[in-house]
Amino acid sequence: MRRNFNSISINTGNFGALVWFRAGLVRIAGRAIAAGRAAVEGAELHRFRKTYADTLHEEGVSVNTIRIRLGHVLRKNMSRASIERAVRNIATVRQTALASHDNAIALPGVAMNVIIGCPGTSVATSVMDAVQTAAYSVALAEKYGIPVDLNLHPYYPSKRGTARFANHSRPSVETTLEAASAIAQSVGNRAVIFIGLEDEGHDQNPSGRAEYFARIFQATDHFNRTGQSDIFRQIS
Repeated sequence: MRRNFNSISINTGNFGALVWFRAGLVRIAGRAIAAGRAAVEGAELHRFRKTYADTLHEEGVSVNTIRIRLGHVLRKNMSRASIERAVRNIATVRQTALASHDNAIALPGVAMNVIIGCPGTSVATSVMDAVQTAAYSVALAEKYGIPVDLNLHPYYPSKRGTARFANHSRPSVETTLEAASAIAQSVGNRAVIFIGLEDEGHDQNPSGRAEYFARIFQATDHFNRTGQSDIFRQIS
């Protein structure tokens, strides 16, 4: 069964993906991928419930409503095989869009959220874990010929995180910058790198966040604007 969507004829297997990609980049949050665990932020890269999405579409449900409903029913945890299958589907949608020669269509790519110092890592392993996660993300995107952004996020103690990992704290400023520098050096120009500090109000240690933010913001802002990590050496 095929559908016509935004002037592109696609099969139902890719319909759900295209719903999301019309708006822009897809996001994956990688947590300790080197240890074999990964999670996804948002519903874009989950295994789409084809029949559900098709039914909603046939009933005339809007794209935004389909997005919301899919977000409520899709699982958040994914294996490596599931992540690769999702990235492969992104590549298929991208190739379809390119073949259509429609410049109005937003071409999908992947934005991997690399968590620095996430639960399961230690002071001794957090930098290497982040580097390996970034390397895995870039290699997977390159395998399927799609662009990738790496969004680096230092772990912070959210309500859920604190409940599950009470003794796990955020990485130090030095560890965060060391990981960012190592990733930038290893990746080079194969990906766009951004260091994100936004917690969306979920950080359960606001005083600790304020101190952390005050020390690291200038360096991360400089890096995000210029791509240069030279200022990291000035942070102590």
